[in-house]
Amino acid sequence: MKICIYRPGALGDLLVTLPCIQCLYERPGVQVTLIASPAWEAVARGMCHQFLSCEDRSLLPLFAGESPLSSVLQPDFQKTFLFLARKDLVLEQGFSTLSAEVTWIRSRPDVAGRGWTYGQSSPENSQEAAQMKISPGPRPEDLNQPSEIQGANIRDFLFQKFASSTEDARRRPVPCWPIRINSQKSKVDCSEPFRGIANLNTSANLSAVLIHAGSGSPEKNWPLESYEKLADLCIQYGLSVFWTLGPADGFIKQALIQKGVLPAPWPIQDHNQAAQHFLECSLFELITVMRRIPMIMGNDSGIIHLGAAMGLDVLSIFGRSDPNLWAPDGRSANIYCAGSQDCFPSEKEVLEILEKQLKAVRSRPIS
Repeated sequence: MKICIYRPGALGDLLVTLPCIQCLYERPGVQVTLIASPAWEAVARGMCHQFLSCEDRSLLPLFAGESPLSSVLQPDFQKTFLFLARKDLVLEQGFSTLSAEVTWIRSRPDVAGRGWTYGQSSPENSQEAAQMKISPGPRPEDLNQPSEIQGANIRDFLFQKFASSTEDARRRPVPCWPIRINSQKSKVDCSEPFRGIANLNTSANLSAVLIHAGSGSPEKNWPLESYEKLADLCIQYGLSVFWTLGPADGFIKQALIQKGVLPAPWPIQDHNQAAQHFLECSLFELITVMRRIPMIMGNDSGIIHLGAAMGLDVLSIFGRSDPNLWAPDGRSANIYCAGSQDCFPSEKEVLEILEKQLKAVRSRPIS
């Protein structure tokens, strides 16, 4: 069975779709084509047989309800799933030229009554609330409306919608990236899309942790000075610290340079003495580092979701988004969230959680 998944958006949006795609691969002979942002290709290729950029110009006719120009997409899909915030009848018509069945999956729940979260229109006092890092709370017209998912994680929401459209009664799988395809269940050779990702050498692990102090929005960022205290604690435990930098994190780079933190030499190697470096690398190169470390910490962001799906210990810090909805999920038993959609956590609270996690990390052998 050939299935097409259309999932534009941020890295986190792509990764919370993982359980739905994992469920598809439980079926014999399934082949998945994933259309997503080219920025996340290194991750997307660990989730599908075929990856296509949603910015490919040959796909433009789809948005006019017509068949695409590219011969890469053949009209032989049994099912297509469009993960979008709003229903798009024209786009559905376009994909119907390629697929026998097209299903829209709402990508974001109705969070009425759960307070203001990042991405919603905020009330009039939002400027004051932003300065205080406190949520203005629910809009008056939403107070008597029930939440669509009543505190469930975004993955549960998506999987519920997805499972109902596929009549699948299985429980939501724990996110796991890259997806491991059971070749005994599938007659299709699935090794090629994962070559260089699933089979990365993980024998030379690093006694280090990763800090991702940025995010898609400055509003969601815990103060950099607070992260520096977390880094100091990691150094005390004998663990090196690698700071990751996203496209919008130039201010973090400048602050680190001013404090004497230097770029990490490539290829990354372990050191006899714990040290701090920042990483300037592609997403694929970052993944190769993440497969060699035991833990990642940072703001609510796609990189944090990726770390959890890869099985890392995670410390995720919230302050402007709802941890009930956006908490990371993965195989590790040591995934912690601090803060809430109302306010950021205190340094003391986070340091206590981190120390507990570092003790667990240090107790495990690092080869």
